[in-house]
Amino acid sequence: PKPEVEKRSVREVIKQVAPDILALQEIGSLPYLEELRSDLAAEGLYYPYVVHMVGEDAERHLGLLSQIQPLAVHKHVDLSFKYFDKRLPVRRGMLELVFGDPVNDVHYKLFVVHLKSRFTENKADPDSELRRVREAEACRNRVIQRTFDADVAHFIIAGDFNDHPASASL
Repeated sequence: PKPEVEKRSVREVIKQVAPDILALQEIGSLPYLEELRSDLAAEGLYYPYVVHMVGEDAERHLGLLSQIQPLAVHKHVDLSFKYFDKRLPVRRGMLELVFGDPVNDVHYKLFVVHLKSRFTENKADPDSELRRVREAEACRNRVIQRTFDADVAHFIIAGDFNDHPASASL
């Protein structure tokens, strides 16, 4: 849990941007997401739709607050990748939501990811660069299945990639 002063700062930034859809990483358990939602509503920014996803990581979860109703929600907790001599899960999974624009009759997908941090105990993979790349590849392959292979033209991939724009994982 964050101290109230930090939570207030986060809410101020969210209120300044006032997004219709807010994708979150490292949100913690559902009560923390509901607390953020409730606090924002008390301050004038209401999100009627909430999605929370728990992956293999017991502490760092994905979440979404939205003023637009998702047409579908898919929680991809089955993603895995080869890492040296092991097969590992994408610990935080990947959240997929489908939204629609009824005016233009267009559907689009939002994929929310949170890749591994740079912290590592594996000396063979400094800064966990290889691990993030493998996680990103597993997510990318699923995105391809759910978009290109399904003839979906409109999609967004967003989240915390724990890397810089020119990185291999991005």
